[in-house]
Amino acid sequence: MQKINEFIGKFTDWYMTSYSNTNREAFKAALRKAILTELPSRNNLLWVQIRDIEIDDKYRIAFDLDEFWVGNSSDGLFCGCLRPNWARGWSHFTKHAQINDIISNYFHFCSQYIVRSRQINLIGAVNIVYGIDADFRHTRLSEIPVEIGKRNILKEKEIYGVSSSNIKSRRHRELVSWFGKINSLDPLINRLIFNLNRSIKLRETYLIEEIITALDKTINVAEQYWKERVNNCADIRATMMSEINFDEFDKMKIMHLYDLRCYFGAHPSHSKWWDISEIYENDLEYLYETVCDVVKHIVVHENSNRVVINNPDDWSTWFNEYCLLLWKSVWFETVPPNFS
Repeated sequence: MQKINEFIGKFTDWYMTSYSNTNREAFKAALRKAILTELPSRNNLLWVQIRDIEIDDKYRIAFDLDEFWVGNSSDGLFCGCLRPNWARGWSHFTKHAQINDIISNYFHFCSQYIVRSRQINLIGAVNIVYGIDADFRHTRLSEIPVEIGKRNILKEKEIYGVSSSNIKSRRHRELVSWFGKINSLDPLINRLIFNLNRSIKLRETYLIEEIITALDKTINVAEQYWKERVNNCADIRATMMSEINFDEFDKMKIMHLYDLRCYFGAHPSHSKWWDISEIYENDLEYLYETVCDVVKHIVVHENSNRVVINNPDDWSTWFNEYCLLLWKSVWFETVPPNFS
């Protein structure tokens, strides 16, 4: 209950400072009821989300891992996965319409985070194995409610189809293996894959300053992981590279990446601003290779030292354990406001 009480306190404080005509006690009571009563009552119903994945169409991927599956249609690659029944049905939860809207939005974002994490696991595996980017945003999406039970889920799979038996290549087996290791429910892994995928996408643009920045952000998230989970030391970049047994040349490349970001990416450079592409274009392949190797090490380490459970028996109990993690990851408390 300590985590739940802390979460309710944080959310209530945000509510009180973000809205006028507030009712502190009504908001706290509604949140407590949502967590302790409403979420458990929704455990028996899940939603199947079918979503297209944007990827180079020369790559065919298909596999079925019970609660996540990938197939190919005439429109390209799609995936199916399950999310908790949290995103809808809050409009009459209390007699306060404003409170209902806030709670509805919050649990929509929590549910979105969970289902996206599955899709991001696939994107990370594609990044690592094929060295290409992928995306689930701006694609077609459909959702179907399904009662918990393997038979019901299999019925939905039959509707959309999964043809996993036709792809037997070594690289495809490697991709499925990496998918099983990556846990994007952990925000540190989620952010790691986001920045790696972005750096690969930027390769198409030849905007080397942006590529360097995205690559260094990937390493920065790896540093945050290592500092939080392994060794909270001062010189975290050098320490992390040593402790995951990179050689001196690889360590030099990662320190070089930081220098390039500081000089060209973080601030307007004082020299060679027009010539960065010519000077450093050949360095990018070395940097990509080493950054990807760091990502692999972090993924494997997390897989063996899991903090965030990725396949819970029920989602309401999972929420109770990770409510503070979700609060930090999906809500607006620390996000700069927009002008609208």
